[in-house]
Amino acid sequence: MAITISGNGSFAGATNEYNFDQSVGVAGTLTYDDVTNVDAVGVVTAAQGINVGPKTGIACTISATGAITAIDNIVTSGRVGIGTDNPDRPLHIFEDTNDTNVKIEATASGKDARLELIGNSTGVSQIRLGDEVSSNVGLISYDHSDNSLEFRTNSTEVMRIDSSGRLLVGTTTEVMATAPSIQLVRSGTVKLVLGRDDSSVSAENTLGTIQMWGNAGGTYQQCASIAAEADGTHADNDKPTRLVFSTTGDGESIPSERMHIDSSGRVLIGTTTEGAANEAEDVTISGTGDVGITLRSTDSGGGRIYFSDGTSSTSEYAGYQIYNHSSNAMIFGTAAVERMRIDSSGRLLVGTSSARANFLNGSVTALTQVEGSGSGTDRGTFSLINNASTEYPATFVIGRSNADTIGSNTLVNDDDWCGRIAFSGNDGSEFVELASISGFVDGTPGANDMPGRLVFSTTADGASSVTERMHIDSSGIISIAEAHTSVASVTNGLANGGIQIRPTTILGNCPFVAEATSDSTSTAMIFANNNGVVGSIKTSGSATSFNTSSDYRLKENVVDITDGITRVKQLSPRRFNFIADPTTIVDGFIAHEAQTVIPEAVHGTKDEVDDDGNAVIQGIDQSKLVPLLTAALQEAIAKIETLETKVAALEAT
Repeated sequence: MAITISGNGSFAGATNEYNFDQSVGVAGTLTYDDVTNVDAVGVVTAAQGINVGPKTGIACTISATGAITAIDNIVTSGRVGIGTDNPDRPLHIFEDTNDTNVKIEATASGKDARLELIGNSTGVSQIRLGDEVSSNVGLISYDHSDNSLEFRTNSTEVMRIDSSGRLLVGTTTEVMATAPSIQLVRSGTVKLVLGRDDSSVSAENTLGTIQMWGNAGGTYQQCASIAAEADGTHADNDKPTRLVFSTTGDGESIPSERMHIDSSGRVLIGTTTEGAANEAEDVTISGTGDVGITLRSTDSGGGRIYFSDGTSSTSEYAGYQIYNHSSNAMIFGTAAVERMRIDSSGRLLVGTSSARANFLNGSVTALTQVEGSGSGTDRGTFSLINNASTEYPATFVIGRSNADTIGSNTLVNDDDWCGRIAFSGNDGSEFVELASISGFVDGTPGANDMPGRLVFSTTADGASSVTERMHIDSSGIISIAEAHTSVASVTNGLANGGIQIRPTTILGNCPFVAEATSDSTSTAMIFANNNGVVGSIKTSGSATSFNTSSDYRLKENVVDITDGITRVKQLSPRRFNFIADPTTIVDGFIAHEAQTVIPEAVHGTKDEVDDDGNAVIQGIDQSKLVPLLTAALQEAIAKIETLETKVAALEAT
């Protein structure tokens, strides 16, 4: 049976029940007002629509086949209310006693269960999560205009995924144009928490890991990671933990640990074993080959290493090492003050920040004492080598300026100590000085006038400090032992240098020359000038010879002395004492008197004085009298022999 209603016709029955087992077609609008139960086996089709008028007290259940099996509290006029007869949305579900659930289920194989929110291209699609106070406490919103997905809690946006797929937490815009996929931003502390909830945690257990993966080559593989691991057994209020940083090497497929920070705060790079305990364990770097640290700055900046014992002022850089790239100098400081630097020319500067022009362009301008370990020549060795073909060799220079500021110029004074090289040895408890070489100002200095002397000192057996043994003064005079104490009175004839020896006792520290390996004839001293060797002192097994050059090959115009007696008679032998030794009477000659007879035997000029008015003392080499005395003696012998012959002839007659 088919019933068709068209136009404004009606079909109604107050008490009758009509059942249809075929399709019902409605050309206009199908309207029902007072229906308490609908049982439809087929499909209801409306050409223009079905209009359900307002009605309360109706509950509705729609089966998966589209059949309406129960109706209760359905309110029409464009809105559907479930559990309420006053819906304020197109679909309003209300429950004030039990949980409220909406279930979308698709159990057929390959079928999806979907909730689709379709909005305008300039609008938004939202899921709002509210309470009895606010309908917008939580929100999931997709903005079609900029293709971003927004998440709100407590009515405030906390996270969004932008159109590039970047996760922005605490911000609505990326921080950088090339920002990473995830950004966490907020005005206060930002936290990303990874937690492990176990009943027990032991050493080596991983607490959380951030892993980096790559897919180049067609297979996702882990490339690097940052992991937190237990650094011991965990207990309440006892959570020893270390951070482990791992990377994958070239040609490898899995990450290897490169660095970790252990529970004591020690940084271990390339190793899991710390350095020297309690001394150098805070940072340890290990490798299979060379190991190093690079500090890279601009060519006008510097690389700095500071040693600090405080958090303010100069205590933050009490000791330091700086490489200044603008001047290419390595600078060293102690007590927050520069003490030494190696400049761009390789010169070592101590106590000054710049080399002085009058320091001979030396490769080293200052140094204090050098200590070292080992034995023999390897202990405390300092070497200077200059490989450049320059006018000056490798130089070691110590300088002084009477100034409080490095680099300033203040005149030094006579006898000022200007530098010292000290040698020390350990007596079992501390280092004790055993010898030194010192430099002093040796006169009144001025512009380009800096007289100086070197003083050599040693420590005697049983003594604890050094004593001066020798010095070389500004005129080149070498004074040994105590000779320097009376230099002014004995410098005559030594204006251009010389050696003075004044032992404290006759045999105490007098000069000693010996042949150490033989008792045969050997040369103890040679005297020479531009013409060659002119004399020597030689020793044999039992005697010493004082020699002057006398080889015939060195001489010419050789003639006999014929006036020996005449000239000897001109000599005036005297007896006298020296003013310095009034009790000793000696035989000798007065230099200028003998000079008139044998000039080569006397040195100096009668009454000569130096530029300071000091007497230049004359001397005599009495050995030069021997040839004349020999000639005179021969003449006397000849006369004696003649007289003896005459006497013998007279006696014979």
